[in-house]
Amino acid sequence: MGSSQSTGEKGTSEQVFDKSEASKAAFQDCKGSNEDSTQSRFHSLITQLQRTKELEELIGKLQHLPRSAQRLFSLSEAYLANNVCAYIPQSDSCLQKLSVTGSLPNDTDGSEGLIKVENLSDTNAYTEHKYKEPLFVPLVIASHLSKPQTFSRWKHTYTVHNVYPFVCRRKPNVIYLQPIDDYPTFIQGYILQKGLLTLNFFEVLQGFMQIFFSGLEVLVRAPAQISTSDKVQSRTHELTGQHQLCVNDIYPELRLLLPSDGLAIIGVSWTDIYPRGFNFTLGEASISHHAAVVSFGRFETKDFNADTNKDVEEVNGQILWKIIKTLTHESCHLLGLEHCLFFRCAMNESSSVSEALQQPLFLCPVCLRKLQQACHFDVLERYEQMHSFLKRKLKEPSI
Repeated sequence: MGSSQSTGEKGTSEQVFDKSEASKAAFQDCKGSNEDSTQSRFHSLITQLQRTKELEELIGKLQHLPRSAQRLFSLSEAYLANNVCAYIPQSDSCLQKLSVTGSLPNDTDGSEGLIKVENLSDTNAYTEHKYKEPLFVPLVIASHLSKPQTFSRWKHTYTVHNVYPFVCRRKPNVIYLQPIDDYPTFIQGYILQKGLLTLNFFEVLQGFMQIFFSGLEVLVRAPAQISTSDKVQSRTHELTGQHQLCVNDIYPELRLLLPSDGLAIIGVSWTDIYPRGFNFTLGEASISHHAAVVSFGRFETKDFNADTNKDVEEVNGQILWKIIKTLTHESCHLLGLEHCLFFRCAMNESSSVSEALQQPLFLCPVCLRKLQQACHFDVLERYEQMHSFLKRKLKEPSI
């Protein structure tokens, strides 16, 4: 009986001991699980803060901007998705998809190339667009984010560069287009008729520039004879046999022509130009002179063939496309924008005319954010005006 009782007590004691150990193990597992969950949440928070910090470095703070602008500029996160995949949680399937394929998944049928884009208006509507490629294509670079010109880096440089006598006088807000020397008769006589509106060649350029740099004023000056100055070096290129002007010598001449209300002056030359030490360029800018020079790029020296190369003989879509892209690119340089390394963009660097013409006409979200800060335009209104101009003006049969 005592033996039985002893055995029973021993069994009960062992059961209590087993339950106690199981409770401790369960507690440890729960504790470990909680610690893992806490660490996971902490890591997720750090990751989110890191991405927020990088996005703010890339495009600045957006809280004060309209929702339409915030949505567009926030597309800059596609660059971070493409280049800093380690910071993207696995749950962010859209960003993971974007970083790998360069396109967003479609919720309806999963087909490639069909991108659901949130409407930039303040409504909750969505519109579907078919693209051969995403609207903004991120570039993959090996360098760190601090080396390309982020919004923060641009803002610091731009602010320092524009702090001088503005305290004592009105801030310059006009971009001047300066025709250089003479033009052939088909340029002088070019007329674009749209309803009751009649535009000459330089008024077409002025119209597009006025929209592109909304918030600033764009004016056309009377033609100036600059190549006749003994301070401007010229040459006949040995390969093309064509006359060229040295762009470095034109900057000071343009600076002298810049009115007091002028933010920048851009010379437009029928004669091809070259930077000192180089063969040829479509356009160059000098921030120190507040001046840039662009040309029609009639005789590019790269891959020049005397038998096939023909001079410009009429104003057509290709000529306008070339001039407009070069004008906007160099003008952006004068507002402090460097060559873009984030997306395919109007501010990408080019080494030939053909490469320049293949680049987008529009700015990427990062570069557009810089321009918006400089000009203070409404992003949605600017795009609507640009669409209207390109649709109604540059599709005319006469062009």
